[in-house]
Amino acid sequence: MMREYLQGLYDAEPFSIDAVQDRKIWTDCRQKARQALLEVLGLEPPPPRTPLEPRTVGTIDRGDFVIEKVVLETRPNFFMTGNLYRPKQLDGKAPAVLSVHGHTMKGKTSDGMQTRSANYARSGWLALAVDATGHGERVHIGHRGTFAIITTGMTLEGVQVWDNMRCIDYLRSLPEVDDERIAITGCSGGGNQTMYTAAVDERIALAAPVCSVSTLRGQIFTSNGIGCQCECIPNLMRHDLENAAVCALIAPRPLLVVAGTKDETFPIQHTRDADRHLRRFFDAIGHGDRYKYVERAEPHGYPRSMRQITHAWFDRWFNRRETEQRYHERGPKPLPPEELWCFPNGELPTDSATIGSLAEAKGEELAERTQVPNSDAARSKIRNAIRDNVLGGFPERGPLEPIEEKPTRRAGIIRQQIALTSEPGITISATIHRPAAAEGELPCVVRVRERRSSRRWPRAKQFLDQGRVVVELDTRPLSDDEHVSRAALVYGRPLVGMGAWDIIRLTDYLQTREELSADGISLWAEGPMALPALFALALDERIKGGTLGGLPATYVTHQPLKQPTWTFAHGLLRYADIKQLKELVAPRPITDTP
Repeated sequence: MMREYLQGLYDAEPFSIDAVQDRKIWTDCRQKARQALLEVLGLEPPPPRTPLEPRTVGTIDRGDFVIEKVVLETRPNFFMTGNLYRPKQLDGKAPAVLSVHGHTMKGKTSDGMQTRSANYARSGWLALAVDATGHGERVHIGHRGTFAIITTGMTLEGVQVWDNMRCIDYLRSLPEVDDERIAITGCSGGGNQTMYTAAVDERIALAAPVCSVSTLRGQIFTSNGIGCQCECIPNLMRHDLENAAVCALIAPRPLLVVAGTKDETFPIQHTRDADRHLRRFFDAIGHGDRYKYVERAEPHGYPRSMRQITHAWFDRWFNRRETEQRYHERGPKPLPPEELWCFPNGELPTDSATIGSLAEAKGEELAERTQVPNSDAARSKIRNAIRDNVLGGFPERGPLEPIEEKPTRRAGIIRQQIALTSEPGITISATIHRPAAAEGELPCVVRVRERRSSRRWPRAKQFLDQGRVVVELDTRPLSDDEHVSRAALVYGRPLVGMGAWDIIRLTDYLQTREELSADGISLWAEGPMALPALFALALDERIKGGTLGGLPATYVTHQPLKQPTWTFAHGLLRYADIKQLKELVAPRPITDTP
């Protein structure tokens, strides 16, 4: 249900760059798009450019070039490990290539990274091959399992992009590097890094993402979905930042996109779709010669045939040639990984910074200036900000179109099944239990659950004996598919907010029932469902209180939070933590249960 619903939302979105008809239109909108990308990456405002503290901890002689083992601090105590391939003979300032990688635990020491970097050096270029977060020597930093970082407004991809931007700082600090001739390339997750880094950092002159450029809608709704949280950048679609629009931000700088027709991770039909939009765009702005798309009959990866294409493309633009000259890759044989390590045993110091510690520090910084004001107007402003900026806004209130089954009576309880339209394409259901002997307008308790269960709710009888109505709400499916959770975040409407909206829509309906007290609606939710219930309570004052079990105490922590992906919302801590959400509910009561 949710997969098809979200795919419909994506498919309804136009490709924003198709509206660009000439260079002037693009000039007018490019800066706004770049600022939006920086914002969703969590780089607006950017982190401080602290000292890199570069140091070379070893050198390897490879004949006509050397490999320097380099350690940088892209943030204080946040280490980047790299290998700088430096030609021995240089005639003046030389080009440089930043070589990044995807999900390979060998990181910078993988055979492909070594081979392409060595060939760059043998062509008279410098090459900096680096480890991504959580890979190579940087396993300690973390990668998967760091999803809670998004509550601070940061993203894992944004951390990697900032790492890469600091590597550009380092390359530009080297006296032999030509600042005007710096390129970046990578495959898969490294291709994504290439695309995003070049889009936001105009100091990069050339970009060549390999086996990575697709359409978001194609990437997300294949069998692979969003395979890693580094590929999950919340709110991209809210800002019309389909992958083609991100690549367009690289223009008018030259862009090469390389794809494999046998790639099952980024299926070729979706890459061809992105190419169609990009080719039209580069032609429209008058720079069709600066865009090139190449396919090879290869599976997912960065094999020799693709490395040679990228090398020839860089050579053309570095040396201002009219066309590429065919390049034939040559050795040397890759070294064992341990010979390229910067740290003993290939491990960072255990007291160095991690993704978790970055998230905790950012959360603490935000917490110092986050408070709930007393005035009604100011509290309303915070509610609106959470609704619109964190949860992606709510749909217009359309007709509920209730379908009410005939009530049944058993053991003194009248039961009725109902179905409601929460928003176009989404139907929610509920079961209303009313004590037959009770009269007048009755208060009701809404038990929030994700799907109908045959298990009896022990507390229901207690509430019914007290003369309350019990409503068991089945929201839309929220936890069926990890890829759907990520797709909702990328679209800009996290599932936790959709769950809150379902609760609010049920409240709309309950207020129309004559036998229910409009001032007597409360919630009961446990486990992950307590989070959408808390949002609904904070945002809708018609709900008069609730009992919530299993809420996290805070989102500010360096430890991985054990909640499912669908319960996270990007940038929440900019406005409120769990404590502040509860304060928005006050003076209405909330009872916490374990």
